[in-house]
Amino acid sequence: MERKEDIGRMHLAGITIDFEYGELWRGLHRSNPLSFKRPFSFIVYKDRDVYMAEDWRGRIRYEDDDASEVISGTISSINYGKILLEVGVYELSEPIDLTGKHNIVLEGEHYGVVRLDGSYRYGTVLYLKDGVNDDIIKKDESTADRYGIVIRNLLLYGNRDNQTSGRGVYIRNCKETVLENLQIWNCYGWGIELRDSEVSWIRNCEVRECGAGINIISTNVKAIGCDIGRTYTSHCLYIGSVKNVKLVKCNAYLSQLTGIYVDGGEEIDIIGCSAWSNDQYGCRIRSARNVRVIGGDYKNNSQESAGSYAGILIEDSEYVRVMGVSAFDDQATATQGYGIREYGTSDNNVIAYCTVYGNSTAQIERVGSSTIVRRNIGYRTVNSGVATFSGDGSTTEFRIEHGLVSTPSKYGVSPLTPDAHADKTITVDSTYIIITFSTAPPSGTDNLKFGWWAEV
Repeated sequence: MERKEDIGRMHLAGITIDFEYGELWRGLHRSNPLSFKRPFSFIVYKDRDVYMAEDWRGRIRYEDDDASEVISGTISSINYGKILLEVGVYELSEPIDLTGKHNIVLEGEHYGVVRLDGSYRYGTVLYLKDGVNDDIIKKDESTADRYGIVIRNLLLYGNRDNQTSGRGVYIRNCKETVLENLQIWNCYGWGIELRDSEVSWIRNCEVRECGAGINIISTNVKAIGCDIGRTYTSHCLYIGSVKNVKLVKCNAYLSQLTGIYVDGGEEIDIIGCSAWSNDQYGCRIRSARNVRVIGGDYKNNSQESAGSYAGILIEDSEYVRVMGVSAFDDQATATQGYGIREYGTSDNNVIAYCTVYGNSTAQIERVGSSTIVRRNIGYRTVNSGVATFSGDGSTTEFRIEHGLVSTPSKYGVSPLTPDAHADKTITVDSTYIIITFSTAPPSGTDNLKFGWWAEV
């Protein structure tokens, strides 16, 4: 790579002019030191077949036909600042390595599809060349004394068919990391792996067709508005044994394993997220405590083996609250075995105000003796009402359909009319509360009225 110390570039009337700064620059700069300052430390762009890096004063500092060399040069020459990548495709022969740096912003000019020169094309793209077998962007610190990395507005393409390893973004031991507006496609391994990097944010990121989605092994992390789909070897969203992670309005779908997997974490919030058409579980909560799953749809999962997996599984976990979710299967042939399933040693959990239907084995399954299951549409566990019958002088048995999901463990019947006070016994089964009189009540119209309640 050629490094340029005192070469400037001017674009005048369609003509590109390279010039030496010398007295021209110094004279202009003295007259107004701020007049040429631009809002970045470096801007990188492609000029025909050569990648260029200009500093904030417009000096060309690096140029090479390898984008990795130019971008790495800009990183190595600053202690902090912003590196702006113009719209274009940057082919990388090695990772962009931010190790050892803090307070660095790596930003694309545009992400997604943009319109330039009357046509549509992708914005700022980092493309991993064949056989690199490494991450696209990484920051791998041995100790947690670095902070303040921002990566945004980029499309990262991993070219996974021509790699044997590599992630989209790998961050380790860096506090206050921000990843936002990233499209990460076709990486061999994880799209994003955030490890031992507390107080970090992942916002509006899309991970598609990678080996795995987003791996969070860090405390105090928020992932907001992320979309993760079609992972080939692992989960869409994985949260390890960490604390205080929040997922808000994230989607996880078409994973070859599980959509959202909480594996041993604590104080985890999953709010307004959805998981569908995954090979195994929509959401699996294993050996965890104090997890809240609020709102969202968990549907049509268990694609790998019909009837085997649940929309939401609570496994060997306690103090989990699942509230206001929809867990259902609306396919012509259902694959999702359970809407919400409590399993193993799980107890002291709450499943309430959910909607469940269409699941092939059970809508909700509870195992914990202290777990509360209440007010779910499609799975009634508490019911009450008033039943009225007319005696005929010969019938001794009267049945009240309780409408619960199984035989009540608690129930009560109260007579509300004089004829209903006669001697009787009360029994229950999976469908009815059964009232059996010792002697048939007298004939009458609506002369037998009972208030009743039942609870599973």
